[in-house]
Amino acid sequence: MQRLLEIAHARQVDRWGAGYAVVAWLVVQAASIAFTAFHAPDALLQALIVVAIVGFPIVLLGAWFGGRRVTIYREGGGRAIPMRDWMLWLGVLAVVAVSAAQLFLSARSAAPGSAPPPAAMNDASIAVLPFVNMSGDPAKDYFSDGISEELLNDLANAPSLRVAARTSSFVFKNKQIPIDEIGRRLHVAAVLEGSVREDGTRIRITAQLINAQNGYHLWSQTYDRELVNVLSLQTEIAQAITRTLTSKLLGAPAGRPAAIAAENYRNFLKARRFFEQVTDEGNNNAIDLLTKVTSAQPDFAEAWALLGYAYIRRFDRLADVAGVPTLNPVDFTKAQEALAKALKLDPNNLTALRASMILSLNALDWRAATSFMARLQKLSPESSTTLGAETDYFGNLGFNALATAAAEKAVKIDPLSLDRRLNLAIRYLYSGNNLATIETANAALKMQAHYTPALALLCGAYGNLRSKEDLLRVQHELEQAPGGSRVTGCRRALAQLSGDVETARQLVDANPYLLFAALGRIGLGDYEVAAQYVNRDMQMNDYTPYSFLASKYFARVAQTPLGKSLMLQPHFKAWQAEHDRVAALLAAHRPLD
Repeated sequence: MQRLLEIAHARQVDRWGAGYAVVAWLVVQAASIAFTAFHAPDALLQALIVVAIVGFPIVLLGAWFGGRRVTIYREGGGRAIPMRDWMLWLGVLAVVAVSAAQLFLSARSAAPGSAPPPAAMNDASIAVLPFVNMSGDPAKDYFSDGISEELLNDLANAPSLRVAARTSSFVFKNKQIPIDEIGRRLHVAAVLEGSVREDGTRIRITAQLINAQNGYHLWSQTYDRELVNVLSLQTEIAQAITRTLTSKLLGAPAGRPAAIAAENYRNFLKARRFFEQVTDEGNNNAIDLLTKVTSAQPDFAEAWALLGYAYIRRFDRLADVAGVPTLNPVDFTKAQEALAKALKLDPNNLTALRASMILSLNALDWRAATSFMARLQKLSPESSTTLGAETDYFGNLGFNALATAAAEKAVKIDPLSLDRRLNLAIRYLYSGNNLATIETANAALKMQAHYTPALALLCGAYGNLRSKEDLLRVQHELEQAPGGSRVTGCRRALAQLSGDVETARQLVDANPYLLFAALGRIGLGDYEVAAQYVNRDMQMNDYTPYSFLASKYFARVAQTPLGKSLMLQPHFKAWQAEHDRVAALLAAHRPLD
């Protein structure tokens, strides 16, 4: 080995190797900076690194064979290097090259980015990122965000496109994450990003459509328009994107005014932001603003649709606070009127159709709910709006397997949404799939630690599995949460496991949600009392007990005298008739009508 090193030094192999290593390192470092700045695909940098690694032994071999032949002098005379020595040297170089390549490939395969690749471009799918606010005023973020969301909604109306939901795509707001990583996390083939500059009565929108797999721009355009023409501009951009991804033309939405006053459009975007806060104050602010918009712009279908939905949410929020349905007839009527106007202007408005389906459920009009669900499925079967509606509709019509399937699809199209995962965990719990409930609830907790709705579902699943240790752990975490209002389920399950039935009953009866109290009493074997809770819930015109009354959970309740009488009530008979009609359609593989 000593002779090898001496001859290598004499042929300047060491100098060539050191020089190559320095130059290769500098080239790779410069490329990593330049490629990032110009959004070059990762594959280019990876290829450059591979070339640099493979080139190292080649340079050494070239230096060895291309160098001058030398004789090493020793005490005993000089001699040329024997054949076996340079063969050994070649073996060492081969081992180094193979080891370097193996190290690179193993590191690449173990990298955190080894998630599934972005969807192929023949899968016409897209995520709309929140556009950058270029006005210089952070208070105008609502405007740039609103433009992004309106474009997202327009694209969702294209049956040929699969659009990632807002809650997932907006997670990336103000975050420097590579496009290919966004594509992987949202399972989309393309990403739309851009910027908005609002200046008085004018607006400039720059939009760029990027291939999420290789980072190349598919389409880019800058628009300078008067703000009054912003709605037609939204349509123009959505049509250009749809043509690029699917070679199909997206029709202009109906019920969209040709021009809109700047103040009305700003108020509409502000109202949407308030609506998305899902708070009492935000919802009331949205109603106030949308009332102004629809008064000034009565031909704006989306404003009417959002107003109707806000009225529905207001009485739904009151029901959440009270624990029982509190259907305000004034809000109900206003919701009906607003949604009717929206659908008259635009019969295909997805927001209005979903809200109308929910309103029909609240009115116990099962046939109308099916009709609105059928229209959503026909118009946009894979949209986030339709999948969310399917989860509610099929769950309340007693088709839990279909509701669960819709919830699973909704998570795929909206993978970063806590609400979607929570809804899926609820469906699993109602299906009796405790292990899937635990897995899904834990996934939600990874997204947001100490998320109390997910912890409460764990109480139910671990209680069903009679896992005392897990119940104690979850109970402790819930007790540390603000308010600790959701800890009752764990306490009830622990009391029941320890044989303290009386304490368990007291905890069940303290639950303000009548249906949950009924389920708790069923778990304790108190079927008559459970029937009383269901009866009270039905008297409040709640639409949720009907599917449960026909499910396996209430099989014993249905055998009680009160349970039998409940199933003879007109509302339940109407529910059963629609359930059976829909079941026949599904069995015949026919669409809803």
